[in-house]
Formats: sequence, structure tokens, C-alpha cells
Amino acid sequence: MFSLKNLIRPTITRKILIGFMTVSLVPVLFVGYVTYKTSEKEIKKEALKNLLAFAESKDVLFNAYIMGKKRDARELALTPTVISMSEKHHDAFHVGEADSREYTAMERKHRKYFMDFINKFKYHDLLFVDTAGNIFFTVKREDDLGTNLYTGTYKDTWLAKTYRQVMETKEINVSDFKHYLPSNMPALFIVTPVFSEGNIIGAVILQISNEDINEEVQNYIGLGKTGEIVIASREGNEAVFIAPLRHDTEAAFNRRVRIGSEEALPIQKAIQGENGSGLSVDYRNKEILAVWRYLPYVRWGMVVKIDADEAYEHIYNIKKWTAIVGATTIILVTLLAIRISRTITNPVRALHKGSEIIGSGNLDHKVGTDAKDEIGDLSRSFDEMTIKLKDSRMMLEDEITERKKAERQIKEALKEKEILLQEIHHRVKNNMMVITSLLQLQSKGIKEKQYREMFSDSVNRINTMAIIHEK
Repeated sequence: MFSLKNLIRPTITRKILIGFMTVSLVPVLFVGYVTYKTSEKEIKKEALKNLLAFAESKDVLFNAYIMGKKRDARELALTPTVISMSEKHHDAFHVGEADSREYTAMERKHRKYFMDFINKFKYHDLLFVDTAGNIFFTVKREDDLGTNLYTGTYKDTWLAKTYRQVMETKEINVSDFKHYLPSNMPALFIVTPVFSEGNIIGAVILQISNEDINEEVQNYIGLGKTGEIVIASREGNEAVFIAPLRHDTEAAFNRRVRIGSEEALPIQKAIQGENGSGLSVDYRNKEILAVWRYLPYVRWGMVVKIDADEAYEHIYNIKKWTAIVGATTIILVTLLAIRISRTITNPVRALHKGSEIIGSGNLDHKVGTDAKDEIGDLSRSFDEMTIKLKDSRMMLEDEITERKKAERQIKEALKEKEILLQEIHHRVKNNMMVITSLLQLQSKGIKEKQYREMFSDSVNRINTMAIIHEK
């Protein structure tokens, strides 16, 4: 019958089960835990290492891309055609504006050369600006043609700002990547000074559209299913995303993060000149593993990131399989312990039941088995003991018969001695009375209650003996 007492009492099965689990499971669980923690550490280290390598490769690639564009601009600024354009073409433009015969002739002469150049090297447009800030030639002839970068409509653009810096420093410079109204698209400008005989005579500007940049930013090979590259520039107190995101294709120049907020901390750190890595939360409120870099050659912040769930997917798999193996091991060890315990407890129970049957008087009951272990030896010893008990009982029965004969002889002898006992009874009774009297006299001189009670008890016993003797 089931009871709480039976559930908690220290049975052999429970002892064996606990012993097996202690000896078998504790080492297994310890090794499993150590293996899991070691694997977790290595996987996290490897995931971060891969992300760092990816971010470094992107940094190098972007740098090489910008350096290549700068090289194109420098080489272009040194060509005789560009120098000639900067010296003469702007004069033709100012003489009769864009519709004059002189300007049209100059444009017809050079447009194909520059059109082939921007098509070959994948630029959106090519612009010439004189030292006064006038844009006197563009391949695409957009609305910026004929405007002045000091006083005109686009004087507040990053193109105008970069042009003015180049005019002051006489060094090539790269603008920020921002939306450019004449092209109605994000654009980045490489502004290069043009020199003639050591004097600056203007600037040639290569306009890079967002297509090449977006193509590289959206190249997710090596970033798994959730990885992406975040590129942002700083505008005042905000980080402005300048390229589409894997999870937000409309992010370019639409998604912004206030610097100092709790949102998208890696990109905030990146645009403020910090480099680092670690776990964070992205703009989707997802936990991510991220590497952030500041790209000084374009003044961008870059974050290469991947969802932590994917980055540590192998850890979760190891954790899952460790749990499965651990649970399976516990089940197998438990079943094995129960099976082994039953090989011990079942014979023990049989012995216990057999001992109860034998104890009830059935000495013909057998509990012996053919098992070769100690329990088998014990069961066979039980049978040997039962046989001996049976033999002993038969011997005792033969003795309970002999004893009856002896009792009859004793009774006859007692009758003979009864007369003698009656004769000595009087003397014995008198002696007991003398002893009782002496004890009573002696007890009167004893003050301690316990000792008096001892004497009184002795007197009572002697009186009892006298009565028994008398009977």
C-alpha cells in the first residue's frame, strides 16, 4: 500500500539509485557543464572575431574605394583637357552663357570625353567650377549648372562647403554623403583643385551617386540571415542613416537617431569617433552582436552587426543537445539503477516473505535460488537453516516425550518428600519470622526513607516467601 512513509523511507532501491546518480551523473553533468561553458566562450570569441574581420574588411574596402576615387580625381585634374577647360571654357561660358556659340562649340568638343569618363568609372556627374565659385560645366546639365557655390541657390550644400574648403587649403577633399537636390538623390563629391603653372585656376568635381555605396553596404555575404551594415553621418545632434538597411530598405536619409538617446547606441558611438564591439540593442529593439567603427576619410560611422540569436546559434544548439544528453543520461542511469536494484531487492523481498512463511511454522517452504551471487548463497543458507530447524524440532519432540516420563518420576519423588517438607516447614517458618523481626528492628534505627523502604520491601518479600512456603 502506498504511503508517505514508504515513499521517504531509506529503501535499498532508493539508496542504489542515489548512489548511481551520485557516482555517474555528477561527473557527467560536471563535464557537460564545463564543456558547454568552454564551447560557449569559444563560439562567442569566434563570432566576434568573424564580425571584427568583416568590419575590418569593409573599412579597408570603403577606404580603398574613396582612395581610388581620389586618385581618379587627381589624375583627371592633371590632364591637359581639364586644365584647358578650367582656363578657357569658363570664359566662353561667361561670355555668352550656356547657349552661346563659343560655349556650345567648347562643350561639343569635350562632352563625349567626359561622358565616356563618368560612364567608364561609374560616376553620376562631373562638374567644373572656377575660382569665383561658378559651375560652368556639367556632363548631366542639371539645375546646378550656371549657379555660384558662394552666392547661388546651392551655397548651403555640402558641395559648396567642401568646394570652399578646397579653395582655402588647395587640397583634395571629400564631401559628406547627403541628399543633393539638383540630382534628387544622395550624393558624395570628390573636389579636386586644378592648377596651371602653380596657380589654382578652379576645381574639378566628381559626383558619386549612392548606387555603388548602397551596393557595397547591401552586400551581406558572410553576415548570415540577419546581419547588416549600418552607415550613418552626423547632422547636428543626430545620426542620419545614409544607406538602406536589410530590415528597413527605406532607411536612407529617413531614419535618424538622436545622439544621447538609448536607441542604436553602437552607431551613436561610431559617428562620435569611437571604435568598439559587444552586445547591444539595435533600432528594431533586437539584441545584437555589433562592431562599430569611425571612418575618418568620409566622416561616417559604421556598424557591422548580426542578431545575437543567430551569432550564438551554435551555443543554443549545444545547450539544447547538452540538455537532451543530460536528460537521456539521467533516464538511462535511473533505469539502470532501478534494474540493478531489482536484482538485489527482489531476492531480498523473496527471502523476507519466505522467512515470514517459515516463521509461521511451515518448515517445508524453500527460498533457495540458483543465483551465484551473495544473495543466492544467503537464500540457500536459509534452506539449510530451515532443514536444521526441522531436524531440531523433531529432536525436541522426542525430548518433550522423555520429559513427560521424567515428570512422572519427579511427581512420585515429590510425594515421598512431601512428608519431609511438612516436617521442616515449621522450622523454616520460624526462621523466616526471626529474620522478619530482625529486619523490622533494624529498620527502626534507619532515618533515611529510601533505606527504610528497602528493609520494608525485604520484609514483605520474606513474608511472601513464607506464605508460598506454607502453601
